[in-house]
Amino acid sequence: MKHRYFSPRATIMNTFFNQITQSLPDSKLLLFEVDPKKSRQWNANNVEPPTWAPVVSQCVSQAQIESPIYHNWCTATHDMPRYSRKQWEYVYVLESLRQQGLLTAGRKGLGFAVGTEPISAVLATYDIQVLATDLPSNDARADDWKKTGQHADILQQLDARGICDPANFAQHVQFRPVNMTEIPANLYKQFDFVWSCCAFEHLGSLEAGLQFVTDSLQCLKPGGTAIHTTEYCVNSNDRTTTHSSTVLYRRQDLERLRDRLQLLGYKMDLNFHVGNDRWDHLVSLPPYHGSALKMYMSPFITTSIGLLIKS
Repeated sequence: MKHRYFSPRATIMNTFFNQITQSLPDSKLLLFEVDPKKSRQWNANNVEPPTWAPVVSQCVSQAQIESPIYHNWCTATHDMPRYSRKQWEYVYVLESLRQQGLLTAGRKGLGFAVGTEPISAVLATYDIQVLATDLPSNDARADDWKKTGQHADILQQLDARGICDPANFAQHVQFRPVNMTEIPANLYKQFDFVWSCCAFEHLGSLEAGLQFVTDSLQCLKPGGTAIHTTEYCVNSNDRTTTHSSTVLYRRQDLERLRDRLQLLGYKMDLNFHVGNDRWDHLVSLPPYHGSALKMYMSPFITTSIGLLIKS
C-alpha cells in the first residue's frame, strides 16, 4: 500500500483533523492555546521547534510526524502514520539509533519494559543482537500491563506484526524477565545501546525513574548510547505528580538529570519546545483518545519527550 506524506497544508490533514474534532464529545478533546508568556518560558533555551535534523532530547510535535522520516519508520514497523505520541516514541528510538550509526549488523541492544512494541523486531531486520526485557510475570505490577496488551512474557509477542522473518527473528532476539529497579549485574557493560519507551515514569516516584536512567548506563559498553522516552509536564515547572503509578517530569527534573549524567561523562542536549502547529495544541481529556500529542492529567498537561544520552 502506498502511503501519502502528511503535510500541514494538505487537504487530507485538515479533513482528518475536522472529522476527529467534530465526531468526539467535548469531554474527550479540547483545543488549548499556549499563553505567550508561558511559551517564552518553555522555549527559553531552545527557541526552534524540534526536528529530526539532528535528533536531540526533544518533545513530540506535529512537524516531526508529518515528515518523510516518520513515514519511512512507520512503514518499517508495519503501521500507518498517525498523530500518536506512542507511535512517535518508537520512531524517536529508531531514528536516534540510525543517526548514531547503531543500526549495523553485530551491534547489541538492550530494551527495558518492551511490552509488545515493534522495536525489537525492526532491529532484528538489521541483524542486531537484541535482549528484550519486561517485568517478571509474577510481579503484581505486570497485571495491569497485561490487561492493556502492553506486557511481554514470551518471545513471539515481540513480532506480532510480522516485521521480521521468523528464523532471523529467533536468531537475533532473546527475551528475559528483568525488573527495571534491580538490573542484574551480569548485564553491565554488554551493550552498544539501551532503550525504553515511556516506562521509567511508572516506577513510583520521580527519583526512582531518574535512578533507573542512571543505572541503565551501566549496561553500556564504553562509548554506548541510551535512549529513553518519558512523560514531560508541559504547563508546570513547579508542581507535578512526584509519587504515583505515573509521575510527570518537569523541565527542572530533566535538567537535573542532564547535570547528573554530565558528571558521569555523558551528554544529553535538551530542547523543550513543544511545537506550534495545529495538532500541538490538541489536548486529550479522559477518557483518552489515541490521536493526540498531549494529555490532560488534572491539573497538568503532559506530552512525550525523548532523551538521547551519549558518552
